[in-house]
Amino acid sequence: MLKKRLTAILTRSLLACAMVALALSANAKTRWLIRANTSETMPLEDVVMLLAADDNEHFTVVGKEYDIANVSRVTLQQINFTGIDEVNREHHDPEVMVAAECLHIMGSQSGSTAEIYTLEGRCVGRYALQEGSCDISISSLQAGMYILKLGERAVKFIKP
Repeated sequence: MLKKRLTAILTRSLLACAMVALALSANAKTRWLIRANTSETMPLEDVVMLLAADDNEHFTVVGKEYDIANVSRVTLQQINFTGIDEVNREHHDPEVMVAAECLHIMGSQSGSTAEIYTLEGRCVGRYALQEGSCDISISSLQAGMYILKLGERAVKFIKP
């Protein structure tokens, strides 16, 4: 009798937690998954119910399109469903925008350098960057493809 009550309480508690998590992420870029001890996952919004027999320690996660059987434990996992990882705000690489006659570099650090190379590996320009943002004129370059090197990062760009 006690086991039946505990199973019912735990099932209701898990579903209540799941519903709160679902409500919190309704308009967010994240999604909640139920991950079973069997390594299978199911989006939280697809879970219909948790089905357990009174005499069994295992249960089934019943979903809209498929079920996960023989489960003894589940965890809730929040994922970023856009496929884009969050940016680390403490350290990030500078961003580069290419215009017809200049490269606009945003987020540069004082003392860092930018180098422009041809595809053959010849350096055609070396520039000291200032803090924040700066522009590098590419008007003297011939039309073609180049590589901008910012520290360890390399960006290809086309000069029209």
